[in-house]
Amino acid sequence: MLLNEKNNNIQKLYILLIFTLPFYTIEVMGFSIKEIIIFTILGLYLFLFVKNYNVTLNKNQILILLFILLFFLSSILSLLNAPSISLSFRTSISILNIFFLVFITFLVIKKTKMLFTIIKILYIVTVLVSLLGILQIIFYEIFGLYIGGALGYPYILPTSLRATGAFNNPNLYGFFLHLGYSISLTSLLLYRKIRVLSYKFRNILFCHLIILFALIASGSKGAFFSLIISSSIIIILILIKKKILPLILILSTIPLVWVLINIDLLYSLIFKEDGNENERFLLWSYTFKMFEEKPLLGYGMNSFRIINNIDVIPHNLYFQTLSENGLVGILILILIFITCITYLLIVCKKSNYDEYFLIALALLGGLSGMLVHSVSLSSINNTMLWIVIALCVNLYLIFKEERVKKNEKSTDLSRSTD
Repeated sequence: MLLNEKNNNIQKLYILLIFTLPFYTIEVMGFSIKEIIIFTILGLYLFLFVKNYNVTLNKNQILILLFILLFFLSSILSLLNAPSISLSFRTSISILNIFFLVFITFLVIKKTKMLFTIIKILYIVTVLVSLLGILQIIFYEIFGLYIGGALGYPYILPTSLRATGAFNNPNLYGFFLHLGYSISLTSLLLYRKIRVLSYKFRNILFCHLIILFALIASGSKGAFFSLIISSSIIIILILIKKKILPLILILSTIPLVWVLINIDLLYSLIFKEDGNENERFLLWSYTFKMFEEKPLLGYGMNSFRIINNIDVIPHNLYFQTLSENGLVGILILILIFITCITYLLIVCKKSNYDEYFLIALALLGGLSGMLVHSVSLSSINNTMLWIVIALCVNLYLIFKEERVKKNEKSTDLSRSTD
């Protein structure tokens, strides 16, 4: 009885952790709110483990955790090349926070009910954070009140403020909204057949428009183009599931032709700032130079600024990892991403037209949006990214378990009939 109560408390703490995700920069005695909750949950799990509570992991979960530990170990080895061992070491230690976060997510979400609950809460949090960003724009433009945000004209929206919500960066704000946007889009597209969100269609549509406007208000080109790609992936996979091949070919051909016709315009929109070449090209060239000098392990985490004597980062997860963690680090990271995408595609393919298909599609849309956005954002320590990765693995395992149960039931039923 006591152990079940402790387990319920852990689930409540994890839900609280989800609500604190937009406020991870707030610190208490040198620790962020997120870290305090993570270590509290770890402490409770340690108590349950001592009391012989079943705290076990599946081999698929262990694989992801091993990948994260390998990434951490490679970052420790890269300290041999680091210009500032103390700085790189502190950043490397932050990888352990990711490990604990993923570990906790694996342990907490083991059943379908809890998985659906977390998906709904992530959606609610996204809507609330979106509203905050929109309010920043409204209060600043209409009432002249500054309640946060980044000054400067955003991409598309003609205002003098970029929405940031509770984040200190509009790009991080846009990055946070990807999963909620994908949950909303899949819920709308599949509303007649499948429902995970227990809301009316018009309410989901209204919330979807709020999230969409917040993404635009962030003024992040990376967020906007990632949104287009993730939306396309979701729509194409739904059409494949419905086996509408001609429509798939038409829908995939039209944007391809448009891209080919407007290639110069797209290049200008993505890679130029005020008509000039984007500064990030120069920053990316620095990462290639660093990789050439230390190809295997890199120069150590958070070493880009020191090596190049500049006060900016390259704004690219893949190039920064390549320069700071070398070939070993980038390969581990890519293996994690490919593994999760594979799990989601398996669920999409083998599931019926049901809730598992919807959640797999939403996670795939959210993850693909984040991975594309990471081309213009250094997101290695981003909490939302790693929660989505953990959810991908959990969904795959829960889906497999449910399929086994259904097969056993059908087998028992056929035997009883005989």
